[in-house]
Parts: sequence; C-alpha cells; structure tokens
Amino acid sequence: MDLTTIVIACLALVVFIVPIMYLQRNQKQKTGEASAEFLALAEQQQARLTKHELWNDRYAIGLDEGQKKLLYLRKDDVQEQKLFLHLADFKKSTVSSESRDVNGTKVFDLIELRLAPRNPKHAEVRLEFYNKEVSIMLSGEMLLAQKWSSLISASIAEASPAGAASEKVVSA
Repeated sequence: MDLTTIVIACLALVVFIVPIMYLQRNQKQKTGEASAEFLALAEQQQARLTKHELWNDRYAIGLDEGQKKLLYLRKDDVQEQKLFLHLADFKKSTVSSESRDVNGTKVFDLIELRLAPRNPKHAEVRLEFYNKEVSIMLSGEMLLAQKWSSLISASIAEASPAGAASEKVVSA
C-alpha cells in the first residue's frame, strides 16, 4: 500500500468512528445525569432505592425494598409524572399491553404495569413502560415490565396492608 491509500483509510476511519464515539459519550453523560436526578428525587422522599432502572430517556422506576415503596417517573415534552407509592396499599401487579397485527407481525402500541389497590374505592394505578406515540422503536420494554411486575409482586407479598396511606405526587 502506498502512503496516500493509508492516509485516506485513516481519515475514513476517523470520519466514521469519531461521531459514534461522540454520540455514545453524550448518551452516557445524559443517562448519568438522569440517574442522579432520579436518585435525588428518591432522597427527597426519604427513600433508599435498592433497585432502579432508566430507559428511553423518559422513564425511570425504583424500588425501596426496605420500606416497600415504589418511585416512578415519566417525562415527556410537555409534562412529567412522578408517583411515589406505598406497596402495602396494593394487592397485585400485572403487565398489560395493547397490540395489533400488521402483516402477521404483532406490533405493540402500549405496555404498562397495572397496580390493583387493596381498597376497591381507589383507582388502579397504571405505570407506562412503552407508548408508540412517544417512542417508535420497542427495545426490551416488555421484558422490563415483566421483570418489574415480578419485583413489585414480591414486595407486595412481603408488605403488610396496615401501612400508611398511599401518596401520589404528580407535577407538571
């Protein structure tokens, strides 16, 4: 190989690799900031999250296994929804989805967790994990919802129903 070919190959490599590295670095920084913000929100509620997850730059969920409390955050362009729930106030967690058939392929429109309250006078709480209106691409949200449903169900089973009333913090 001559010097010109080597220089062109190196430049082409830089042109393709540098933007990818830049995007990955920005994504990692954004995720770190969102995680710190979510953990700070948990601290404000005197919760120590033993498990938490963030996805799609819009959603976060965390569980304080000691106090049996759940923190959920959903942000969109217009508003943000914050829920802080005492799991002792719930009897069941299930995964719910809306889908349609497109050319023989199942396409999900909505995936959410539904928390059924112990008190029938209270409304069911729905925690959105995926919405086609917000994110075009599905990337593991169904598995994530199933995982969190199992975690929440286990915590509900351990929680006593004689806890404090559920708090719901919603802000725009």
